[in-house]
Amino acid sequence: MSWLAAHWLDLIQTTGIIGSLFFANRSSHNESKARLVATLFKITERHGELWGEMFTREELHRILKKDADPVAVPLSKEETVFLTRLFLHLNTAHAAIEAGILKEPQAITLDIQAFFSLPVPAAGWAQMRYLQEREFVAFVEKSMRAG
Repeated sequence: MSWLAAHWLDLIQTTGIIGSLFFANRSSHNESKARLVATLFKITERHGELWGEMFTREELHRILKKDADPVAVPLSKEETVFLTRLFLHLNTAHAAIEAGILKEPQAITLDIQAFFSLPVPAAGWAQMRYLQEREFVAFVEKSMRAG
């Protein structure tokens, strides 16, 4: 009891410091979760905008055609710009996955295989892959070969 009487102020200060650290840690954890959700919403929003654009702009419809011939009819300016934006979007999502901000979608490899097996996206990738970061190129090409 005499120890408590002599050190009550130290005990209160120590308890306050420990409590403050606990609440700061909890607050940081909640903030991290909020950033993750905000990032998910932003990437999902951008994904929807890009694909919505493809379906509403007739000059982009050839991108998803299995019988398109990008040798006979080279990529248009609109197709090239769209594919560039799509590759940048995929690169951003990949960077977020690598940084641990996002979880890798289970079917991402299948999506990449399906998309890049189409003639126009494959031709666009062949033209633009050298502009991409090495890690991203390796990820895309590994996904294209998987399965």
